[in-house]
Amino acid sequence: RLIDSLDPYFEKFLSKVELIDDVRSPGQIYYRVKEWLLRPENGEMTDVHGKALSKREIDEANANFVPTFYRSKHPNRFVIVVLDNMQNVEPGEKDGTKWQALDKLCRGYFRNQLCNKFGCTNVIVAQQEKSKEKSQYTLDGDVVIGKFIPSKDSISEYKNVTDTCHVMFGLFYPYMYGVDRYPEKGPGYDITRLEDYYRNLYIMKSNFAEPNLNTNLLFDGVTGTISELPNPESPEMIKVYDYVEAAIMQKKGLKPLKLT
Repeated sequence: RLIDSLDPYFEKFLSKVELIDDVRSPGQIYYRVKEWLLRPENGEMTDVHGKALSKREIDEANANFVPTFYRSKHPNRFVIVVLDNMQNVEPGEKDGTKWQALDKLCRGYFRNQLCNKFGCTNVIVAQQEKSKEKSQYTLDGDVVIGKFIPSKDSISEYKNVTDTCHVMFGLFYPYMYGVDRYPEKGPGYDITRLEDYYRNLYIMKSNFAEPNLNTNLLFDGVTGTISELPNPESPEMIKVYDYVEAAIMQKKGLKPLKLT
């Protein structure tokens, strides 16, 4: 009964999102997205004067290096292409190595074509290098936190993705590494109480704003809720601690969550 009650949500979700899981190579990914963009109900290619072009005219223009332009049938709609994740990309027959395939995808297809020509917003999920996830300790036995904080040089597979993106975010999950309090400087948040409900969001690169900023987030995976945390010393934070502790106890079957 509970699952049936969620049908409207998933019907609306699937009316806005198309899930693609049968392509892996850069060319396959690009041409699948391009095919969707050029469906008659979605958009068309035009010449410099705005005249809609047929497929034959598009091919002739491309063969003669004549510029063409994309025109969406829905100018107020944002098309967001999400690749989850970069590690799952596989080179095609003519893509060369994994690095060359990712360079073609990120620089050639995502940045130059889908972003610059078709106006898409591309989101690429990347993982951190495995070596960055191994704990290191000080002589006093404390965890070296700086080793785990996301950075541009900690991306696995294809580090040059940092050159092709406009904005880069990193999520830090201190509970995973046994960190008791974060940030280290200042009052900080008690991770022993927040556990996996805490995340720190870093802006590692931005072409539009100041980089190297970060904010503290309450992450509730059960409800899909992400919100900015109040100051760690504020009265509001006490309520957050109470909420999280009750939610953790509920998950462990110790008592129901009744906080408001």
